[in-house]
Amino acid sequence: MTQRHTTDRRERFVRRYDYPDGTVVAADLNAADDDVHVDTVDGSAIVVVDREGGEEEFEFGFPARPQALTSRTAYSRSTSHETHRQTPETEGRRPTPRRDRPRRRRGARPVGR
Repeated sequence: MTQRHTTDRRERFVRRYDYPDGTVVAADLNAADDDVHVDTVDGSAIVVVDREGGEEEFEFGFPARPQALTSRTAYSRSTSHETHRQTPETEGRRPTPRRDRPRRRRGARPVGR
C-alpha cells in the first residue's frame, strides 16, 4: 500500500491510498453528512458543501473511474463496488464490501437537496 497525505489552501486534509487492486481517496470535509453533496463527472469528483455563509464547491480528480461515493468521505475504488464511511475508529483501515445498497445514478442528486 502506498499512502499520500496532502492539504489544500484551506487546510482540508486529503488522503490517497494506492493498493494493488484499486485506489482509495478520502477527504476530511469538516461538515455534517446532510450538508455535503458529491457527484462525479468525467473522472472528477465535484463536492458541494452547504455552509452558513453559502455553498463551497471544489473538485478533485480520480486515478480511475470511481465505483462508490459517500457524502462524508469521497471514496474511489477502481475495481470493486464498495462504500466506506471514514470514522476515527476505522481511519486507515481497508473498507468492507457493501453490495446491499443501490447505486445512485451518475449525475443524480438526493431528493430534497
